[in-house]
Amino acid sequence: MNTTPTVADMIEIIERHGEWRESEASIIISNETALSEAQKEFILNATRWRQGEELLQYWGFSYGSVLGATFAAMHPQRVGRVLLDGVC
Repeated sequence: MNTTPTVADMIEIIERHGEWRESEASIIISNETALSEAQKEFILNATRWRQGEELLQYWGFSYGSVLGATFAAMHPQRVGRVLLDGVC
């Protein structure tokens, strides 16, 4: 295992999180009766899974700083916020 395959795993993690987020929001909204249809639509749009466009929110320490820098270099379009602390 090295840095490049780990970056691929990071992409998979953020994609699965986006998928989960959308699914959970749909379940919660379907059980919620106090929200208007406009509010439900707003929440669904805010939590929608954007396949292939999910952004990384990352805080890396030590070797994690190398992972974050490698991720940003390989996938700059997928970076939301990255904090690199205790740089290796």
